Amino acid sequence: MHNKTSAKPNNDVMRHRIDELRKEAGMTQDTYGREILHCSQGTASQKLSGQLALSALDIFRSATAFNVSTDYLYGLTDTRTRKDAEKRETAMAPA
Repeated sequence: MHNKTSAKPNNDVMRHRIDELRKEAGMTQDTYGREILHCSQGTASQKLSGQLALSALDIFRSATAFNVSTDYLYGLTDTRTRKDAEKRETAMAPA
């Protein structure tokens, strides 16, 4: 029997990271809803609290708006962008 570790996205991590990025950007839930998700503040709030699911399009739009990777939002990596990951890999490479 193989013991594989699944890289399953964590919805709580995803919502937390999106909300953290929103706050870092100084963006209200109303602005986030209107400009990124194209929905009302109430719907944005429900999505960020887990009452409604974030769609793949919501996640893509959020990643694009906050200049982070979708892997970061899904909790699959702690590196925010691909460029940051490449810098880290280069720094760790043997000389």
